[in-house]
Amino acid sequence: MEKILTSATGWQTRLQSLLDRMQACAPEIETAVAEIIEEVRLHGDRALFDYTRRFDGYDPEKAGLVFDADDMHAACERLDKDLLEALTVAAGRIGRPVTDSFFDIQNGLIEFLPFHVFLT
Repeated sequence: MEKILTSATGWQTRLQSLLDRMQACAPEIETAVAEIIEEVRLHGDRALFDYTRRFDGYDPEKAGLVFDADDMHAACERLDKDLLEALTVAAGRIGRPVTDSFFDIQNGLIEFLPFHVFLT
């Protein structure tokens, strides 16, 4: 955990540099995701099927939507290891409450939680 004392010289610059690094994702990604969510909200399964065909190259209307354990294991084996790790982390985040901040300010002391705290 990094601690920044507000009484230290240059603390504002250090704080801003850390905040700048914590941007969750680029604005164009947020825009694209918002558009996808809106399409799914408006068109339901039809939009999901369209995006599945577009992004995954899989047609759920032709090939079906039921996968057994062997199918899932085979799919995981074909994934890039870094992608599999990222998906595992993302799956672990589902359903967890999201905090408003990565830091806490008390008595002139700014405490940053290490990033791994948010991954577990």
